[in-house]
Formats: sequence, C-alpha cells, structure tokens
Amino acid sequence: MTASAAPAKPADGTDSSRSSILLVDDRPENLLALEAVLEPLGQNLVRARSGEEALRQLLADDFALILLDVQMPGIDGFETAEYIKRLERTSHIPIIFLTAISKEEKHVFRGYETGAVDYLFKPFDPTVLRSKVAVFVDLHEKTNALQAARLKQRHAGQLEGLAEASVAIARSHSVDLTMGLVTARARAIIGADHCAASMTGDGNGFAGCNAESGVAATTADSIDARLTGADGQPNGTIVVSGKEDGGFSDGDRAIVTQLAQVASAAVERVHLYEQAHGIAETLQRSLLPERLPGIAGAEVAARYEVGGEGVEVGGDWYDVIPLEDGTVGMVIGDVVGRGLPAATVMGQLRTATRAYALDGHGPAEVARRLNALVQTLDIGHMTTLIYLIFEPGTGRVRFTCAGHPPPAVRRPSGSVEFLEAGRSLPLGVVPSASWDEGDTCLEPGSTLVLYTDGLVEERGVPLGEGLDDLRQALRAAPEEPEALCDHLLDSRLHGRRDDDVAVLVLRALPRGNELLLRSPLDPARLSSLRAIMREWLTEADATSAETYEITTAFGEAITNAMEHPLGREQAAFEARVSLDGREVAIAVRDFGHWRPPRPSDRGRGLNLMGALMHSVDIEPGPNGTEVRMRRELDPVSAS
Repeated sequence: MTASAAPAKPADGTDSSRSSILLVDDRPENLLALEAVLEPLGQNLVRARSGEEALRQLLADDFALILLDVQMPGIDGFETAEYIKRLERTSHIPIIFLTAISKEEKHVFRGYETGAVDYLFKPFDPTVLRSKVAVFVDLHEKTNALQAARLKQRHAGQLEGLAEASVAIARSHSVDLTMGLVTARARAIIGADHCAASMTGDGNGFAGCNAESGVAATTADSIDARLTGADGQPNGTIVVSGKEDGGFSDGDRAIVTQLAQVASAAVERVHLYEQAHGIAETLQRSLLPERLPGIAGAEVAARYEVGGEGVEVGGDWYDVIPLEDGTVGMVIGDVVGRGLPAATVMGQLRTATRAYALDGHGPAEVARRLNALVQTLDIGHMTTLIYLIFEPGTGRVRFTCAGHPPPAVRRPSGSVEFLEAGRSLPLGVVPSASWDEGDTCLEPGSTLVLYTDGLVEERGVPLGEGLDDLRQALRAAPEEPEALCDHLLDSRLHGRRDDDVAVLVLRALPRGNELLLRSPLDPARLSSLRAIMREWLTEADATSAETYEITTAFGEAITNAMEHPLGREQAAFEARVSLDGREVAIAVRDFGHWRPPRPSDRGRGLNLMGALMHSVDIEPGPNGTEVRMRRELDPVSAS
C-alpha cells in the first residue's frame, strides 16, 4: 500500500494494522522504484520529497523505518537525520541511508555518526534491501505488540537492548571496542552466562580480534551466528552459551543473528576508520617538531593528543625556535577548523613564524606579519596564537596573545597565575590591527605552560571552570616538564577526546649551589650561557671582577667544546657548576675527541683559562673530553 505525501492513517485510506515506512527522496522515479521493491512486504509506504516534508510526516505519524536519500535540495539527508535523532519522539526510528553519489568514506562515516543503522549504495540488491527493511519492520511490530499487550515484557526488553546495542556498536571507532560491545550486549540481552566473539578474517586485518564476556557456561546449550564481510564471506563468529532462564528461544536466535549483522557492518567500518584515523594522526604529527631543542638553564616538553571522532587533521601546533642572540622563541597556535585546509594553513604559519622569529622580530611584530599572511591565503581561517621570547640568562619573557587562552605560570611557591597582558584579536579577523606585548619574569624554579583550548574547554562547562580546574591541576603537578604534561592530560581530559590538545611547557631550572647546563653545539647559545653564569655568580656574591673573569674562562671552555671535538657521538655538551664554601668548580664536557693543534693565531683559550682560574685540568677520554676549572672567591664582606 502506498500513501503519497500523507501519513499512513485510516482516514487517508491506509491500514493502521500495518507498519509505516517513510521513503524520502526528491526524485519521483526513485520513490517509485523503492515502492516496487518494498510492496511485497505489505506495509504502508509513505512518500516525502524533501527533508522538510519528512519532518512534518514524522510529527504526525509513527514509522517503523526511514529510507533516506543523502543528496537532496534544501535540507540534505545528513541534516534531516540529525534533526530526527534530536527529537525524543523520533530518535528511536532506524534510518537507512541510500545514495548513488555520496560514496566517499567521509560521507559514510558521517552517515553512521548521525545514528544511521546502515548506508547503502545505489544500485542496491532489491532482495537485500527488502530483507533489511523486513528486519526493522518486524522489530517495530513486535515492539508495538509487546508494549501494547505487556504479555512479553522480557522480549520487549531484549528488543530495546538490541536497539541500544545497535546504536552503541554503530558509534564505536575501534575494532576491539566493537567486539567487546557485541559480547557484553549479547550476553546481557539474551540473559546468558557467557558470550564469545572471534574474528577469523584472512588478510583483512581482523584475525586475532577476539572478546568474551561473562563466566564459562555450565551447560552445553548454545546459539551462534556468523559475522560476514561485505563480500558475503564469513570472517567471524558470535557464540552465546549458558541460558540463565530456560533454553534459548527463536527470539534469542533472531537477536543474535541481528547483532551479528550489525557487528559485521560495524567491524568493517571501524577497521576502515582506524586506517584513515592512523593516516590523519601521522600527517598531523609530521607537521609538528620531531624533537624539541635543548635550552640552557631550562627544560622543555610538549604533548599533542588527537581529539574528536573524525579522521580529519586538526589545526593545533607548536614550535620552539632557538634565536641567534641566545634567546628562545616559543609558539603555540590553533587554526579554526579541521581537514587538509586547516593543516595547510597550520604548516604555512609554522614556517612563517620560524622565519619571522629568526629575522629578529619581537612578539608583536611577528603577530602583525602573521596576520598579514593569513589575509593573503585563498582560504580564510581564523587562528589563535601565542608567541613569546624567553631570555634564559634573566628569565624575562615577552609575549603576545592573539585570541588564545592565556599562558599559565606556576611560581616556585606553588601559586599559579594566568598572564592576561598582551591580549589582542585572533589572526585573520581584521586586515589591520595592533598587537600588544606582555612582560613577565620566570625566576628559577618557575614553570610556564602554553596550551590549546581543548585542554580547558568542555561541552556544557563554562570556560572559567575549565581554567580553575587547570589551575588546580598545575598546583598538584610534578615539577619535571615531561611528567607535568602527562599529569595535565590525565587530570584534565578524563578520557574525553572532544578536541585536539597541544601542551608546551618550559621550566626555568632552579640554581642554588649547583648548576647543570646542557646545550646543542650551537655558537648562538654562547651569549645566553654566559648570561646564566653571570646571574649564578651574582647570586653567589662574587665580585664584579670575579664574575667577569670566571664567565670569560667559562666561555672559552664552551667555545673549545663547540669547535675542537671530532667524531662527535652527540652534537651537544654539558657543563656542571658548583659552589663549595667559596670555591667555584666548573666542568665542561664534550662528546668527541680533540683534533691535533693547528698553527694559527687561535688556540690561546687554554692559556687564558689558566690565567683567569686557580686551576685548569683537561681529561681526554674515548667518549669525550672534560675541562675542569676551579677558583676560590674572595670572602663575603661582613657589611
């Protein structure tokens, strides 16, 4: 029976004893074809030629199933399905998408994410479609009958459990999670002691994906159903055993069979999803630094966590840029949007930021130039960003914040503050804007935390609460940056993955009576290393003359470590400085062997160190050379 543009009610000539199926397609010929396929089922077939008309029909009548075309003018199939699932009255109705155009994986994933139970490509096999529709019609009719008569309450619960299981399984994005859901839901719905599922796929990546739920059955009675691939070949089995209340019924077997059908489609879909998600995550990480550079007098660490359930690349990024004057540039940003366009903008911004920073521009000027760059891109993307310059010797930080969440600083006392200075509009909002700079000082032992909004924003929670929670998490976090990053992600995300998250942490190392410096073999770092040494000697009450002479000798030892070694196993050196009473001890170690002396005007560094320090010893070894120097400081004046 067919009702055209009218609900299936007796007043309209339809049979209310039959189930109604809503057919949604903007092409009359497609509706006619669907009616021809489904007519043998003997149900009320109701037409709707647009998403708007479908929603009106759903408000007026009860439907067993919706067959929904994807490509329609006005509200398309995806948007129509989202509206349907939002309404309590209609959220339970199964939806099967039909399409001849939207066959890309991203469209299939979106269809399942809206809550659809299936996604079929045209031309479809009439027998297959009719069988699928018949299953849902049968479930609908049984549900109505059970609810009306209340004679088969237990089986109604099973059907409800099956519907919930179908939705949960359809939303799963992991093969292991899907298998676990199948076994747990099957055991719970049937009321069995044990359920096991195993995949036996040959070369399709499924083999070895097994799961079980419950305890071993005490009876031999069991039912099973096959999982099949898209090609119809078996690739797994579900076995339910040990019925808690009597033997297995035909209804139990039908439910296990239906769960197997749902699981079969879900396993193949999530396997494709995992492959695409892995590719997206690999691409995302390839756009971020492979490793962070060492910073004298400080430690840095970073984390990036992929968020969301899609397979598109996100726009979160960060970088650490050693500058020629010994300072360090740090940046973290978030390009609004996802996918390759956002990733393209992200890559361009990271490259441009590094170039502008290496040209010696300050934070505000870097932001101004990046904004000008964003304005020239073909695809406009608003971007939030923090760029700062850290001076290792003094701890000074200059920064600008373009619409980004504020940096957080944990002081040595344990107090946490958010830096609200230097704030301005995000990049790409207006062609011409001014950016201010903020200024703070990281005393030794302080920790600076940069992060993207995914760390503090959560659906339904005010941003202020997210920042307060971050403050509390920082107060309780460990000092070491790597451990601090892990602590923040664990304490703030709680397993949720709504959005991508990037975290960049810098800790100014405490000095005290001992100082440990590690740095790459980069002459540009020399000035910052000398500045750190001057600050340390000043804190040790060295005189200005002692500070100058010891810093000069220290600089010569570092220069030797950078220039002399051959066959370096590590392109870095380390320096240990300590104060015992009034004696300063310095040890500078490289990781190569020194080349033979060359006749030149250079090579006087050792003589200079000897003249400025009370003792200088050189100890070569197979794994590097260590220069040890000592000098006794003058007594501290009683004044």
